[in-house]
Amino acid sequence: MTKQKTKQISIALYSSTDREILANLKNIGYLDHDFQGAEILLNLSQHENKDIRYYAIANLAKLSDDGMLDDFVELLVGETSSRNRMEIASAIGRMRSSKAI
Repeated sequence: MTKQKTKQISIALYSSTDREILANLKNIGYLDHDFQGAEILLNLSQHENKDIRYYAIANLAKLSDDGMLDDFVELLVGETSSRNRMEIASAIGRMRSSKAI
């Protein structure tokens, strides 16, 4: 994903209402491993809206980045929604990393 695409996503996610943020998260689609907006999604994974958190987590999981294991564990501990906890656990499993086990 190009830096311009990352910039477009960040503008769309930060300068919107909750409804627009949610729609943008649902429509992100494929993310390259060199995606530079992981920090944006990580911030949104702590949003007050549980649906925004869910789709931010689902998009982070697409990256399959071992370096995010600690972030996912931290999110798992603090998450109140069972649906979101299941998505976090699934994201950890999709890493297919011996560290995640």
